[in-house]
Amino acid sequence: YQPQVDAAGRVFGTEALVRWHHPGRGMVPPAEFIPAAEHAGLILPLGAWVLETACQQLVTWSRQPDLARLTVSVKVSVRQVRLPDFVDLVLGILARTGANPHRLKLELTESVLIDDVDQLKIDQSFVRDVLTDPHDASIARTIVALADAMGLAVIAEGVETEAQRDFLHQHGCRSYQGYLIGRPMPA
Repeated sequence: YQPQVDAAGRVFGTEALVRWHHPGRGMVPPAEFIPAAEHAGLILPLGAWVLETACQQLVTWSRQPDLARLTVSVKVSVRQVRLPDFVDLVLGILARTGANPHRLKLELTESVLIDDVDQLKIDQSFVRDVLTDPHDASIARTIVALADAMGLAVIAEGVETEAQRDFLHQHGCRSYQGYLIGRPMPA
């Protein structure tokens, strides 16, 4: 789980990040095992497992006063969202685990167009060079402006330096995630 903080540095949520610790190879990066899971036809069960595990963690945190207000964001694959029973899957997991649906955020890639998205995310690929690449800076500013125009919240991922955070804050982004805030860690 990687912490997400507001402009004042208060943790308001986390993103559930799947990691694979292979007994022989050590940590296998997601960029390597996610395509393998897709190729093997395992991305749907993996996605369901991640969603269920995140909901179970929400329940655990809900019993701890200091953590009960946290949200958990879970990336959802395009294949999951396009399942005819996707909503039933999510509702079933919420019912089984008892997780508060208001504390769960489903994070969709740009290729999934749906209504009722509450928050836009500035992808780390744009944040990485936001200070040195005028195109990335422009994209970050545009995402903030789009979120503002649509009345949506915006969060930047991959924030690694105070200078990146300051740039984003100066342009209206008030929520951040990345190594500057905290590395992914066990619950």
